[in-house]
Amino acid sequence: MKTRRHSCRAGTYTAGVERRYQRSRIVLTGGGALIKNIDRRIREETGLPVSIAEDPLASVVLGTGKMLTDFKLLRRIAIE
Repeated sequence: MKTRRHSCRAGTYTAGVERRYQRSRIVLTGGGALIKNIDRRIREETGLPVSIAEDPLASVVLGTGKMLTDFKLLRRIAIE
């Protein structure tokens, strides 16, 4: 299979093995997102575009609050 490189806001990633990865991305939140160069390392290991939330700590709290008030959304994204 031919491998191509694509550009995105988070950097460059490799696509070709599976097309679904072209639409996938990782957004880091929480305290782990504050680790120096963690986004670069994850991008290198996964080949996916990686970005850090604007306010990683607050995004966890806000997202949790949203999930607790919107059970339809929670059911839609829940992993069984």
